[in-house]
Amino acid sequence: MSVIVSDTANTEYGTALTAGEAVEMRRRFQLAVELNAVVDFMATEPASYGGLYTDQEAGGEVVVSLVGSGGRVEEIKSGVRALLPPDVSLRFRSVQRTHDELRALQTRVDDDFALLYAEDIDANLTAVDVPNNAVILGVNGLTDAERERIVAAYGSAVTPVESAGGSPGACTRTNCSGERLRGGLALWNQYGGTCTSGFVAREANTITTTPYLITAGHCANPLSSYAEQFHPSSTLIGTVSRKDYSDGGSGDSAAFRISASRVSNYVWRYSDVTTYPITGAEVPLTRTLATQC
Repeated sequence: MSVIVSDTANTEYGTALTAGEAVEMRRRFQLAVELNAVVDFMATEPASYGGLYTDQEAGGEVVVSLVGSGGRVEEIKSGVRALLPPDVSLRFRSVQRTHDELRALQTRVDDDFALLYAEDIDANLTAVDVPNNAVILGVNGLTDAERERIVAAYGSAVTPVESAGGSPGACTRTNCSGERLRGGLALWNQYGGTCTSGFVAREANTITTTPYLITAGHCANPLSSYAEQFHPSSTLIGTVSRKDYSDGGSGDSAAFRISASRVSNYVWRYSDVTTYPITGAEVPLTRTLATQC
């Protein structure tokens, strides 16, 4: 079977799009930039902010989660509306937990991984789930009994999900669900930003063994510490923890924390083939190649 691409197709994003689809892509990219101001504003309202995300299935609708009610919440809604163009589809919803509370709970669960392992619970990832106002805890081979024990320990704010460690084998650029992560994968964040994964890395000269996946800083917009990173297969990868990026600036790098069970030394090549393993690293001694994450 062969695919014929029309001479009028737009290919600026690496695949053939109609003129209307290309316009919509540009609109969503611009929206991701405009959300910077909203996130900065909501960072000044931590007691009311429950997180935000872009509902792509609803045509790129921006959803802002708020805790509480009354006059101050209405003022916050007015402030958010004033920061976005009038043609942006915007929806507010009421949630129980603030984003700071969810982040604190995620940190608590992360700190308990050794205890979970001691209880034979093979936990391998956590993430803030903004749409469901909860924290996801991924467990390999999750059983009903383990689910009950997790909910009993952390409450309904933690959602246990099956999360297999995966293997270093087949993995396509746009479908790597359950597999070990690698360079060259297409990524997006909850605000609509898109880019490509780089190498799996660890911090140098520290005792930590936490792995990170490197990517571009603009992919972590609008706020790195609040951005959840997704693969196009809708698989949650991890939480962006570091970013160096600003419009017109010289840095454009980010790192997001991933589960050790999803680490590999592979770089995606093409189709289902992942044949380029990374077997070593060389430290440049004479010049700076990039901003260190």
